[in-house]
Amino acid sequence: MTVSGLRVAVIGAGIGGLAVAQALARRGADVTILEQAPAISEVGAGIQISPNGAAVLDALGLGDGLQARSVEARGVRLCDYRGSSVLRLDLERSGPGGYHFLHRADLIDLLTEGARAAGVRLRLLQKVSGVSGGARPRVDLANGATFEADLVIGADGLHSVVRPGLDGGRTGADWAARWRGLRALAPPLGLFLVVVGSIYAGFATPTEAAALGVVAALALAAARGALTAPALWSALEGTMRTTAMVMLIVLAAFFLNFVMVSIGLTNAITGAVQGLDLSPTSVLLMIVAVYLVLGCFMETLSLMIATTPVVAPIVAGLGYDLVWFGVLFMILIEAALITPPIGVNLFVVQGVRGEARGPIREVMLGALPFLAMMIAMILLLIAVPGLALLLPETFVR
Repeated sequence: MTVSGLRVAVIGAGIGGLAVAQALARRGADVTILEQAPAISEVGAGIQISPNGAAVLDALGLGDGLQARSVEARGVRLCDYRGSSVLRLDLERSGPGGYHFLHRADLIDLLTEGARAAGVRLRLLQKVSGVSGGARPRVDLANGATFEADLVIGADGLHSVVRPGLDGGRTGADWAARWRGLRALAPPLGLFLVVVGSIYAGFATPTEAAALGVVAALALAAARGALTAPALWSALEGTMRTTAMVMLIVLAAFFLNFVMVSIGLTNAITGAVQGLDLSPTSVLLMIVAVYLVLGCFMETLSLMIATTPVVAPIVAGLGYDLVWFGVLFMILIEAALITPPIGVNLFVVQGVRGEARGPIREVMLGALPFLAMMIAMILLLIAVPGLALLLPETFVR
């Protein structure tokens, strides 16, 4: 395929978009880059250019610019904890070009200069809303304008708007397919009903319900052929580790509570709070605010065990029912764990999804609606205390 004279639209002015635009322009193509940002931003971190990458940049006429902007690595040395050299890799033997280290912003700047020198037109603030295929592809812009080209190249990252134009949009599913997809949820749903259902039905205590859950989980594993000796040993080992950790926290909290009671700290704190001459609601709201902050640094069990001996006497002294406060307390702790910017569960979710799926800022923004609903629930329980025990009282009747 001859690219000379072709009208090419490259969507995205990242490293890939700038490089391919310059390569096509040097072959005679009429290239335009459509970038949605208002400027080519200097963001990113340090990156390494391998000998192959250096060869590509040199073929684009950017070899001298790479040498001026980067540091060439001559070797890598691996050291132990004492600082003694364990292994050294000689990078000078890697061939011509070598390994170069530079900041991503410097590479973007180098590629931008090379693209403009090659005649590439760079159009900013051009947000692409879609691409239509056909004999002559058409790029639809968010501002209502269109851009026709002989060739459209998508270099706009993970959430590319070009990809649907290549392999079609998202495939739909009818309700029959959706119901078939729910079959995989039947085992965990059944396990949930065994544990929670036995508690609400009055058939078992929480401890007994946990034992029933273990039996049900073993039955599911056996039915699927996954109940093997290594799997059972791994489960037992994990249970022992978790139990040991929890009991260590409980033991430390017991000593802490003993010391606090012995020196009269609990009574002193309760008396000090009652002496502030604040209304019970004001003190309760202060407790809510404190827990929202503490939840950013402590996980649920530690927070509950370490603070209950101090907070419970204060709440009881204010005339609140401790069972009602227990319900409020659990909702409050869970809300605290997703409180931005450093809620513990936010980092757990980010660790599961990975940096490749987006920054943690997206997780924080996604958690805000749930945090707002939980805070609204807390305020509703404070305003209407009877809601806390409505469900158990309904079942008892």
